Parts: sequence; C-alpha cells; structure tokens
Amino acid sequence: IQWLKGQPHIASLIQSSKALYVRSANRMRDDDWENALPGDECPRDHFWSHRFGDIKTVWAGTTDHSLSNWFAHKPIWDHFDRIRGQTTPSGHSDSERGDGSCAGRNERGSVGSVDNGKGAMQLA
Repeated sequence: IQWLKGQPHIASLIQSSKALYVRSANRMRDDDWENALPGDECPRDHFWSHRFGDIKTVWAGTTDHSLSNWFAHKPIWDHFDRIRGQTTPSGHSDSERGDGSCAGRNERGSVGSVDNGKGAMQLA
C-alpha cells in the first residue's frame, strides 16, 4: 500500500481479514454499480490495489459518501460478527435479529471506522 510503506504493521492489519472497506460509488467512474447490493464485492483494478492493497472492498450501495456506513450497516455488522464469532442463542448474528436493533454496537453501528474521503474503512 503506497501510503503505508513505512508502516508495515498497519499495512498488515488493513490487508487482514479483520478489515473491511466500504466504498461509495461514483456515477462517472464506476460502471454498473447500481446493480450491486450493499456488501457486494467491488472489482479492484491495479490503481485500487496500489492505493489500498488487498483489503476486502464492498459496495456501500450509495453514491452519497456520508451515507456509506448507514446503507451498508448490515454487511458491516455481519463482517464483525463473523470475525468475532459472535452469534445470538438462536445461531443468528445480532444483525439478523429482525427487530432493527443490534446489541453491543456503538451509535454508528461499527466497532471502529476510518474515513479517507472515498469510502469508509471498518476495523475490528
């Protein structure tokens, strides 16, 4: 990752299975984004990989950057449930309870996030 050349530990974390990058779409740059659902994997080209490495990248489901975390809250919560191994007694993740609530989350619905102006990166 170009901007983390001097930070190998952070680069390793960002490219690990614990990280998720939620990308808002750009109407001019991203072909066929409107057919993708929030959480669908994004195609990555050479430029993207050079800039962000091998981080798992999914569509937010919106072109509005400020709404990226809201539109993709279910895939974000599911990601954290998977990596933390947490399920409810029924065997479903917290985000699948069906009542719109999500126990153990902060008000933004994520454990941690970093915003770089292009999408939202979620870290456990």
